[in-house]
Amino acid sequence: MSQSRHLAAIMFTDIVGFTSLMEKDEKLAMAYREKLKQKMESEVMLHNGRIIKWMGDGVICSFDSAIESIHTATAVQLDMQQKPVVPVRIGIHQADIIFEDKDVHGDGVNIAARLESLAIPGSIFISAKVHDDIKNQNDIETISLGKYVLKNVNEPVEIFAVSNKGLQVPVNKKLEGKGIKYVSKSISIKKKSLLMRSILLLAILLMAGYFFIPPYFNKLNARNKTIPAIQKMVDENFRAPTKAFDMALEAEKFIPKDSALPPDFDSIDAVVAECKSFKEDTQQQADALIMFSCVSRYLSFGVVMKEELEQVQNIWEAPMAGFFSYGEYGKSKTGKYDYHNNTCCLVVLKEK
Repeated sequence: MSQSRHLAAIMFTDIVGFTSLMEKDEKLAMAYREKLKQKMESEVMLHNGRIIKWMGDGVICSFDSAIESIHTATAVQLDMQQKPVVPVRIGIHQADIIFEDKDVHGDGVNIAARLESLAIPGSIFISAKVHDDIKNQNDIETISLGKYVLKNVNEPVEIFAVSNKGLQVPVNKKLEGKGIKYVSKSISIKKKSLLMRSILLLAILLMAGYFFIPPYFNKLNARNKTIPAIQKMVDENFRAPTKAFDMALEAEKFIPKDSALPPDFDSIDAVVAECKSFKEDTQQQADALIMFSCVSRYLSFGVVMKEELEQVQNIWEAPMAGFFSYGEYGKSKTGKYDYHNNTCCLVVLKEK
């Protein structure tokens, strides 16, 4: 498996509310996705970019130039706002990225995903690093939205919205996504000195751990051998063997969720939100839960599935069991019984 590392602008794009729309009007949802796919492919090629991969309604692209990434994003957004209007959001960040066949890794990838999660339909959010590269371009206008603390990102990131004519800019609006507004706090000189010493000590300990503690080598082995081996088994078999799942659970012990796994877009959040709504509207109490989840979701999200299962169980605070299958046959919101792939079903049990 070839691997390389270089500076790149990473662009995340997805359709807002796609999961919900698929349940209400599958034909319209697929038409939205096809419109986005056609425009994205043509613009990425025109601006010398590269489509890394599609994940449902979302797509990851890379560019050698931050300017070209914004030109691509702008062209796509303006087209998506023509009838039929497709509610697309885009996030762009530039960083040193690890490229591995049809995937990308690194903190820079996570930051781009977080920016996209905070964006509103019709908008383009970029990081301060991207802004530094394009601020002198007369054909690109931007507005600072302030600094935000992003999920699993240590330092606050200043976010800018591209404000060219026709693009949406969330002025004086609270952004919802995987991040919160940063509020600075004044620190006394004494406290600042203590903080700096603590940071220095922590850095020394981290460096020692990075080079000398055995778990580092376990993590390296999981990334370079276990995960590629799992991917090979998935590619070579129509149904992933049990060994692939066992290896994934083993890799989870050494690989943190925020750096080794692809972004989850909004699928897991959508499942949790639906369960909360079901509890509030239909079934407030439960004695037990049974969850059936399509195996393709496990192959897409890996160990992040654990986060979904824990959140669903915590909604009712009841014992839960379940298993992965190859699709579910269940009742949808429309009242029809249908076969579903890449989704999950939940049974809530309450003794009368």
